Amino acid sequence: MRYLLLFLRFFLSAPRHASLVQRAAIADYRSLMALNEASQPPELMLCINQQPWKEGEDWVMLSNWTEAPAKQGLQVINAQTVAPLVENFRQAKTKAGANWRGVPIYVGHPTRDEIKAGVKPIGRAMDMQARNDGLYVQRKLNTLGVENDKEGFFPFPSAGWYVEPIGNGRVRPDVLDHIGMVEHPNISAVPAWTNSQEENQNQDNPDDMNTKAIAALLGLPETAVQSDLEGAIKALQAKAGKADTADAACNAAVAERDAAKVLVTNEKTRADAEKQRADGLDTALNAEKTAKHKLMASMALNEGRISKAEEETWIGKLATNAAAEEEITKLPKKFNRQSLALNRGQKDETMLARNEANSKLQDMVNNELPKHRGDVVKAFRAVTTNPANRKLVLAANGETEEA
Repeated sequence: MRYLLLFLRFFLSAPRHASLVQRAAIADYRSLMALNEASQPPELMLCINQQPWKEGEDWVMLSNWTEAPAKQGLQVINAQTVAPLVENFRQAKTKAGANWRGVPIYVGHPTRDEIKAGVKPIGRAMDMQARNDGLYVQRKLNTLGVENDKEGFFPFPSAGWYVEPIGNGRVRPDVLDHIGMVEHPNISAVPAWTNSQEENQNQDNPDDMNTKAIAALLGLPETAVQSDLEGAIKALQAKAGKADTADAACNAAVAERDAAKVLVTNEKTRADAEKQRADGLDTALNAEKTAKHKLMASMALNEGRISKAEEETWIGKLATNAAAEEEITKLPKKFNRQSLALNRGQKDETMLARNEANSKLQDMVNNELPKHRGDVVKAFRAVTTNPANRKLVLAANGETEEA
């Protein structure tokens, strides 16, 4: 009886205003338009909030953030997709200024003809906000709306809005036309908006619509049943798991390869450094051997065991034949060479006899051997690189140092 009385009051009351959002303005948005019930013109999509409005609330939730399958596409309702909806609402409010009447709130979703015939709003949505948990409107109820609010006849708000496509079969709300209060939400498993059961008697079964929409997304035929959907989803999950495993193995292989490349690079750097050090040591050792061989040949020349013409030949022989070192020391004296006396009267003492210099250097090398564990090369280097022996070295080579 209460429902009957309430409806009689709505239909017998005189109409005041048509929908706030005029159809001419809607055309400017170039919206994709659709509807969930057969009694409406084919341009409006409806979505229902499963949270009833409570008595006396000012700001109320019009929709939570959700995605809801429908014939016209998957309705995507989140903070990003409703931003144009809120902006369009605010622009209409600003443009109207003091004449702003708000978006009408009806019982159910009356047709245009029914509105013209006298269906009266029970209130109006005066403002709109996108919050963390959903889309909210500020409502202003008249006497009928307060009575409906108090008695809880039709507690669920159902938005009637125009939509825009956003690709891949999805749409977003664009312009709010009206809000219809309904008694029962007919989608229980999905937190989405739809029309009431009483107003959708001629519609397809919502569960069937959900199944068909999900089947289409999974690439299954419309005749697919729940078990088919579950099987397809499990197959996708299995493929995703295998892909994750393959990605992990690939990443591990790449990391192992990179680590090996670092080790190879470090080893090459170390080998190059070691080669440079070895090359430096070989160069120094060869220089010392050459100096030693020249000294031995010079000593043999001064002692008369070889001639001046044989000196270079013996230097080459000493460089290529280790036995030549012992051989040159055992050669008999073939020449009687008179030693050159050291001219000590000269202040700079630049002229030293080669034979005396060689003899002194040889004695120094012999004295140095114990310090270097019998290493002739090291003992020779210690004597010849000593600055105090510079003149002796020059004299042994037939050279002089100017003062």
